[in-house]
Amino acid sequence: MENNFLNLNNFIAPEWVLKLLEKGKTANNIPHLLLYGPPGTGKTTFAKLLTKEKECLMLNASDERGISTIRNKVKVFAQFNKQKFIVLDECENLTKDSQTCLRRILEDYNSTTFIFITNYFSKIIDPIKSRTLKIRFKSNLSDIVNNLERENGVTGDELKKILIETEGDIRKTKYIMHGLSVVKMNKNVKLESSKIIEYFTGAFIYDKNKTYVENVEENQFNSVPAVNCIKYLVKRNESYENAIILGELERMALNGVPEEIIYERIKNITNISLD
Repeated sequence: MENNFLNLNNFIAPEWVLKLLEKGKTANNIPHLLLYGPPGTGKTTFAKLLTKEKECLMLNASDERGISTIRNKVKVFAQFNKQKFIVLDECENLTKDSQTCLRRILEDYNSTTFIFITNYFSKIIDPIKSRTLKIRFKSNLSDIVNNLERENGVTGDELKKILIETEGDIRKTKYIMHGLSVVKMNKNVKLESSKIIEYFTGAFIYDKNKTYVENVEENQFNSVPAVNCIKYLVKRNESYENAIILGELERMALNGVPEEIIYERIKNITNISLD
């Protein structure tokens, strides 16, 4: 199913990206690539299109980040004397040891082209950066949004709300706009478009998050991520001081600070609203 959908006609991207992709699909000697930029800007789709119908090992480093994966999967695959690709998505999750091991593999096996994909350029070690062609992906919102509006028949206000909820993530925006257009065509659905958008953007976890915050106050931790809890609180509090504190807590959570510490800080914020 995915392969049928995955083609250049369905790939919305800046012109230079499309030209690079067309040239890359016919080139015999492609350099190692480092694709970086915000989520939802087409990095993974670019890699899939470039390697479509070619020998390719695709791994998500958020699931397989340890050095054993690099040695047992990546190195073994790279050893075969045949032109092939190895795609490592979310490679900012790779440990430093894993990245160092990969650098050696890049040097030892010339028949393998590596494609590294990351949202966080700074988390990739310099030896890998220096051995790859670095391609920065960024949102070309005006062109992409115009195409999405025409294709899905949503209004400007609906699109604005979606972009706010998705924080500009084009991939999520596309999915939600398509879902909204399908639901709107169903005459039996009486919900306002704003409610439909809230459902698709995940606002339906509101009650779960509220319950979680209440549990936090009782030191009862569960599986809802700290970042989700923080975003829930940010959207429902107008205090500038609290917004600054919550923003710092979100940064700490994204940098790997234990969630117990994050929640302890949340409990100490005064006048936080759960309504």
